[in-house]
Amino acid sequence: MSIHSLIRGALGRRVASIAAATMFITLGLTGPGLVGASSASTAPPTISSDQADYPPGSIVNLTGTNWAAGETVHIVVNDTIGQTWQHAVDVVATGAGVITDSFQLSYSFISNYDVTATGPVSGTATTTFTDANSSASLDQCANDPAPSPNTDGCSASASDWVNGNLGASKSSYVEGDFIPYRLVFGNLALAPHTVTIEWDTTKSGTHALDYIGTFSETVATANPCLGVSGCGSPTTFAIPADPQVTGAGVTPIAGNFTLYGGTITDVSGYSYPVGTGFSGDKSARITINFIAAQDNPVLAWGGHIATRQDWGMANSAVNIPGSPYHTRLIDLDGSGGNQDRSLSAEAVIFPGSITIIKDATPNGLTSFPFTAVPNPPLSNFSLVDDGTTANTKVFSDITTFQTYTVTETPIPDGWTLNGIVCSVTSDNGGSQTVSLPKVDINLKEGENVTCTFSNSAATLKLVKDVTNDNGGTATSADFALSAVSSTSDHSKDFTSQTDSPVFHYVLGGTVYNLSESGIAGYTGGSWVCDGGTQNGASISVPAGSAVTCTITNNDQTAHLKLVKTVTNDNGGTAAATDFTLSAAGPTPISGAGGAESDVNAGTYNLSETNLPGYTAGSWSCVGGSQSGASITLALGQSATCTINNDDQTAHLTLVKTVTNDNGGTAVATDFTLSAAGPTPISGAGGAESDVNAGTYNLS
Repeated sequence: MSIHSLIRGALGRRVASIAAATMFITLGLTGPGLVGASSASTAPPTISSDQADYPPGSIVNLTGTNWAAGETVHIVVNDTIGQTWQHAVDVVATGAGVITDSFQLSYSFISNYDVTATGPVSGTATTTFTDANSSASLDQCANDPAPSPNTDGCSASASDWVNGNLGASKSSYVEGDFIPYRLVFGNLALAPHTVTIEWDTTKSGTHALDYIGTFSETVATANPCLGVSGCGSPTTFAIPADPQVTGAGVTPIAGNFTLYGGTITDVSGYSYPVGTGFSGDKSARITINFIAAQDNPVLAWGGHIATRQDWGMANSAVNIPGSPYHTRLIDLDGSGGNQDRSLSAEAVIFPGSITIIKDATPNGLTSFPFTAVPNPPLSNFSLVDDGTTANTKVFSDITTFQTYTVTETPIPDGWTLNGIVCSVTSDNGGSQTVSLPKVDINLKEGENVTCTFSNSAATLKLVKDVTNDNGGTATSADFALSAVSSTSDHSKDFTSQTDSPVFHYVLGGTVYNLSESGIAGYTGGSWVCDGGTQNGASISVPAGSAVTCTITNNDQTAHLKLVKTVTNDNGGTAAATDFTLSAAGPTPISGAGGAESDVNAGTYNLSETNLPGYTAGSWSCVGGSQSGASITLALGQSATCTINNDDQTAHLTLVKTVTNDNGGTAVATDFTLSAAGPTPISGAGGAESDVNAGTYNLS
């Protein structure tokens, strides 16, 4: 039974036939309501509606004929059964005897209406009409059987939308797909409505349709308007996440309800008619509130097929037989019968996957080539086991279940394929047969097969460690490290000069001599190897092993000496220790009279504390690189820097003045002035000279 008949029955609707008009003819009369009418029409008057059946809230157009010209006709429209609604109006007939009236019906459902039109001249005419039945029909998308892609369909014909159950003969979906659904409404009032839908979330505790989303999430071409006359423009409303789903740690793909020919105003929270949780058989419901902009809007959404990735290998839809994918229409505006649509398990393909992992000992940059057939869905590839995901190749969403062959070929030079180990989840009766260098995988539906190819080789890595604790700036890349075979086969000799050394393939069991090119200012240590057989600077690496040999170089200290000299040839008495000498730089030094120390390499600024009466000379350095009062020392260099201070001379002037205010005639030169001391001076009338510092007696 269709939803049309279910909802009609539930609502108790009946369709009334249009009753025959009753008419009265009055001849030769004039009276109230006539405007210039001289005689009545010779035919009986009529009144009729433009439709026999209307959706609630529709516009009704009434037309009458054969009324007296200018006659005022009183029209009354009544709710025939409940007498809860009435429309009354007076209209005037045209000169041709035509009357018209237009009005809007109640948005509430009223089963039957009767119409009575009465004129004082022409008499009475009657008719009836009804409200149309509201309806909703639930369809699901038949996206064509395999091998048609699961991502297209429901775009060519209205018959693509099936008002019944779906099997593998009509559709093909894949685990994780969204099944498109639509509700096609009919005869809705242009008013607010509610519709409730339900879907089965679990069957015997196993997840089926775990949540809902956008109808076109998977079947991008799906057109819910197919076969719907005058399908309106779409509006969307976000579907809230089901708290039961998110509470289980699953993040739903965000989606929308889409309504064509109306606007969704709200959606309810989720309800669970047979209880919360996921044990046993459970379902979820949601109610959509919307306003219809036309009498036949369309509501569309999608149901998500639960995946193993979300719910675990034993808890997803792959483990449910029969027809586990049920979606239902519960009611429209609180009334109606239950419509149930199911999709059989045979119409849902649960893809398998093949994962190939490369396990190389040691890890490195070697590329291992593989062939994989049939192609498609497999294809040739290469793997590198460098400690990243580059060591893994995944062929997912395989929907053709047959035997696949993966072969490692050619095996890289210096490597051995030791074995292939396979495992499977969601075992469905498939098998894996190993015959080096290949594996044959008989893949069954839903199986996830992982095979690991293990290889080994002899490799050697040379590492340079640099200790810069004395001002050195060299890096590992400044040193060239070499490994040279002690035999005549030098095909695997190598030199490494880098900050990021890697393993190099070497001849297993062969002795390699290790060396480095050093740089000035660094002292080399001894080689240290973490495996193999070492003898000083020689190493032998067994086949299948990875050995790292390390040598450390330490930067050498520099040496700086500061020397103070003093010249006291002008009476000075200062000693060298009266002056503090300093060198400011990576390793500052300072001392009275001088300083000496091992220092870090670098540039040092030289200075001293001077004394009054002494003139400082210039710094003079032996060793290093001098620039004025600075000295630059490289690793391992030594320098001695000297500065001299000289005592300065004093200056003494003797002046004679004579006062002759009592008749005297002597002049200054008549007097000899003397200064007795470290540098005596004397002269007639006075004396002046540079002298040594000290005490002078004047006379």
